[in-house]
Amino acid sequence: MKNIALITGSSKGIGKQLSLLFLQKGYTVFGYSRTNSIKHKNFYFNQTDLSCTQNLESICFPKLDEDEHVCLINNAGEIGEIDTFGNKKTNDIINEFNLNTVAPSILCNTFIKSYQGQSNHPIIINISSGAALRPIESWGTYCQSKAALDMLTKIINKEHNSIKAYSIYPGVVNTEMQKKIRDT
Repeated sequence: MKNIALITGSSKGIGKQLSLLFLQKGYTVFGYSRTNSIKHKNFYFNQTDLSCTQNLESICFPKLDEDEHVCLINNAGEIGEIDTFGNKKTNDIINEFNLNTVAPSILCNTFIKSYQGQSNHPIIINISSGAALRPIESWGTYCQSKAALDMLTKIINKEHNSIKAYSIYPGVVNTEMQKKIRDT
């Protein structure tokens, strides 16, 4: 059986490391991000800014053969501007929700439309955060958007028996986002 992984935010951090791991395990990987540094014969880069919702309508996932298994990993995310409500800019709030909630919702919808009839039980993995479970001062939109991502995961599991969705919480990982948090 051939395995395919569709990974958002594949250019850096967790998304890049997941892409490299899946490639090492023999997967074909489709990466969706603004930039790319992965060079591999089984990696297919799709340049897109997932925070621009108009870009999401044109994303098409690959057609599968009967013996292929597919997994969508909604990894792309951004903590945004670390500031309290009352100080945040409207466009920053919109962009943070677009990337953290709207994009994964649309991509899950496209994924389900594309693969719900597959017998190989497609999988969705949404990269969430412990911030979805508790309020953290100055992380308001990040906490809200990750909580919404968790609810999306629950809804998909309620509505679709042939697709399994998971929210995972990777914990503190030494990424550029973690550096931004420490520097703030």
